[in-house]
Amino acid sequence: MRFRKMLPFMDKDELRHEAEEIINGDGKVSSVSLISMLPFMDEDDIDDLIVDIYHKTGKFQAILPFASEDGVAKLAWELIERENPAKIVEVLPFMDEDDVDKLFITLAERGMVIEEMYPFVSEDGFHEVVEGYLKGRFDFDFSSALPFMDDDDIDDLFVALAQKGVAPAEMYPFVSEDGFHKVLKGYLAGQYDFDFDEAYPYMDEDDIRKLFKNEIGKRRSGH
Repeated sequence: MRFRKMLPFMDKDELRHEAEEIINGDGKVSSVSLISMLPFMDEDDIDDLIVDIYHKTGKFQAILPFASEDGVAKLAWELIERENPAKIVEVLPFMDEDDVDKLFITLAERGMVIEEMYPFVSEDGFHEVVEGYLKGRFDFDFSSALPFMDDDDIDDLFVALAQKGVAPAEMYPFVSEDGFHKVLKGYLAGQYDFDFDEAYPYMDEDDIRKLFKNEIGKRRSGH
């Protein structure tokens, strides 16, 4: 009698019991592997056992299609806390966006950057990281994240970096005209210095004229 052929006819309690037997035993019951039982198990049971299933089988990829988003998030945290965080890249397509954001923010706070996460992170998730960076809670390299960020967050980040004199030219294509206007305003007020030479293609024409008049005024006054 083949145990595998019985799986579709077993109720969820029986399947969970057998799964727990496998987890606590040698990995198989009547030659049926734990992974082969997943299509027949209740999703809530898979969520409850997902970490144990992963540690027993070592194959988290095979579990993902059968778990809920909550279960996948549980597994993702396990990978971050006890395993190699880079493994979560394979988990992300199965996760809820809010859970991805929470993971991303946690990794950012720990100084860990996994660029492969960026397409799965929401603009709100990046906003939280920008806020944390601007408040000095942690450091973060945004250079590869800019295509995925909200324009307002990019502008706020750009202005903050300009004030410190460390705004990279690589940011310019992603900064709005309003962002450059804010930097120009601070520059004209004498709050900080800024080299606009490479920024002209991205600036508003009126702001370029203001900058031109300011530079002419400096020359005439001998500054």
